[in-house]
Amino acid sequence: MLEVADVGVERQGRSLVDGVSCDAGAGELVALIGPNGAGKSSLLKAISGEWRDIAGRIAIAGRTRRQWAPKALARKVAVMAQSPQVRFDFTVSELVGLGRAPHRGRGTPAQDRAIVADALAAVGLAGFASRSVLRLSGGERQRVFLAKAIAQVTPAPGALPAAGSLMLLDEPTSALDLAQQVTAMTAARRTADNGATVLAVLHDLNLAASFADRVLVMTRGRLAADGTPDEVLTAARLSAWYGCPVCVDERAGDAARLVSVAAETRHQRRSDATGDNAPAAGA
Repeated sequence: MLEVADVGVERQGRSLVDGVSCDAGAGELVALIGPNGAGKSSLLKAISGEWRDIAGRIAIAGRTRRQWAPKALARKVAVMAQSPQVRFDFTVSELVGLGRAPHRGRGTPAQDRAIVADALAAVGLAGFASRSVLRLSGGERQRVFLAKAIAQVTPAPGALPAAGSLMLLDEPTSALDLAQQVTAMTAARRTADNGATVLAVLHDLNLAASFADRVLVMTRGRLAADGTPDEVLTAARLSAWYGCPVCVDERAGDAARLVSVAAETRHQRRSDATGDNAPAAGA
């Protein structure tokens, strides 16, 4: 579905993405991870078309952006930007309904309203339709934008985005609490299971481990790894990429992997400060 070949991005004389090649197929949820400044959002902007002046080739369903009619592409590809903002007093349903703009004239207003309702239910916001977006919490607002992306590439009421659809999500869980993170990622996972392609920039490695089929790792503008969570999310590799000691708990008989920073304990810090761990004189 998505093909990225030797893509490079430069801004103000600085290389942000350097010769990245990767792909994402129908039915896949692919997590894009890496430290801050690694080029993840820059790559997503290149794929989405927000940044046009790039090197290399990007194809969606076998066609480059120039080979797509803009409206047809907008019905296939939805983007959820990092920290999306809204300054107008839309209701929740009005904002999510903006995602239906590429479909105007292809269905009835009642069908669009039903799709908006389905998208809100998918992200746990059923019953929020008439609320003002400006009066929502940050996490609720973030899920509204996820619902908007889902509504944009949903073909009909009662259907999730299917094969041929691409969702590009830039940190879709950054403002969410634990339960909301699970709700949002479950919606993305269900969308992929229905045949769509989902590429999501994530900072939470546990969400990547739990929901992604594949994990892409970027460091210093380059692709450092591409594989399954088991292959990519190892303590040694994560410690090297992120520049800090990382622990990975691989529980026997459980497919889940728990990634955590190997921080010093309070006892270790106190011992170091008082010199309790220092060798005895003459040792």
